[in-house]
Amino acid sequence: MKTFVLLTLVLLGAATGFAAAPEAKPKPELPKTGMNLARDDGGWINVEVQGVSFVVSFYNARMEPVLADVHHGLVRYAYIAKSRDRSVLTLTDDGMKLTSPSDVKPPHVFRVHLALFNQDPDDLAETFAFSYNAD
Repeated sequence: MKTFVLLTLVLLGAATGFAAAPEAKPKPELPKTGMNLARDDGGWINVEVQGVSFVVSFYNARMEPVLADVHHGLVRYAYIAKSRDRSVLTLTDDGMKLTSPSDVKPPHVFRVHLALFNQDPDDLAETFAFSYNAD
C-alpha cells in the first residue's frame, strides 16, 4: 500500500511539472564573425568589417556587450600585395562601438594595426596587431 501511494505521488509530480528543472539562462558568447581579441583588463573586443566599415565592439570578461571605454581609435590595414590604408574610428551614438567611415574594399584579407585612445588624443589606451581574414 505504501508503495502504491509513493508511486502515485511521483507520477502526479511528474505530470504537473514538479520534477522539471528551471530553465538555465543562456551563457553569453563572443561573436562568431570577425576577430575576438582579449584585452589586458580581462575584457574582449571584436573587430569586424561590416559592409564597408571596420566595427570594434566591446565585451566584459563574462563576454557580455558593454559600453566602449575608449573615446576613439585608429586602424591601419595593409592588403596582401596592395597598398596600405588607414581610418579613424569614432564612437557610435549609443556608445557601444567604434566604427570607421571609410570604404573598406574586398577582399577582406589584410594585416591590421589597431590603436585605441582615451579622450585625450595623445593618451593611448591599447594597441593590437593581427591578421584579418573574413573570406
